Amino acid sequence: MNTYVAIIGGKAILAFRAEDDDQARAMIDDQEGSMRSDLKVLLGTDGKPLWDGKSAIETREATAAQHAEWKQARDQAISDGEIDLDAGNNPDEWNVYLLRIPLTKKVRRNHRSGRSQSEKTNKQTSTVAGGIMYRFLEGTADQYMTRAVLTVTRQTTMRELEALFEKHDFNSFPVVEEGKVLGIVTKFDFLRAFAFTTGQMVPHYDELMRRPVAEMMTEAIIHVEPAARLTRVLQLMVSLRSRSFPVIGPDHKLVGMISREDVIRALKEATQDD
Repeated sequence: MNTYVAIIGGKAILAFRAEDDDQARAMIDDQEGSMRSDLKVLLGTDGKPLWDGKSAIETREATAAQHAEWKQARDQAISDGEIDLDAGNNPDEWNVYLLRIPLTKKVRRNHRSGRSQSEKTNKQTSTVAGGIMYRFLEGTADQYMTRAVLTVTRQTTMRELEALFEKHDFNSFPVVEEGKVLGIVTKFDFLRAFAFTTGQMVPHYDELMRRPVAEMMTEAIIHVEPAARLTRVLQLMVSLRSRSFPVIGPDHKLVGMISREDVIRALKEATQDD
């Protein structure tokens, strides 16, 4: 196997492996393969696709430096477990996008295995793991979190909590005393106070509104640490359908909140030029 590069507009964009020149050309020319479709959707620093769908794509053998870059990405993928040798994954099916951007050097493309050689030629696939998104992948909660956080205490009343929800577009407030997070109270917790069954005696509204947050808050909270990767934060938000998480440091001290808006801001900044 040899390392080849795909060249668009005189720039080497993609490093990949092929048996010979003919196979390398066939992989690039494959209209149903993933290479062309990925080049159309992957954006460069100018915000435009790497390939416009019309320009010629040239192929040639990689230089020693380009092969070394491909090899380094492949070895890192093996180390990270993205290429599972025990499962029979073929390291030669690992592609690397060569994006010459400060701090955003490469987009590694995942492999697949278990196909015939003709299928490998026609349908070599991959998954973005870096490139222009490198900054987002390397970002942490403490870089984008909100540090000035509005909090409540266990003695805060439901009436006071209602006023806070009305004034601020927040879905929850951390319950904090002496700097330590004791729990969290959400709009759901607030509404839960008014959920009654037919067997209950309904208390007076004013009585309910005088109740302390301590009776409604959730003590077992999901939080992230300041060094948590944004990818982990995003994963939690999607899987749990949460709008935000407390960021808790040593000694259970609240250091900030990370919200959907913070993650969106990080994604936007990851695609901007330096």
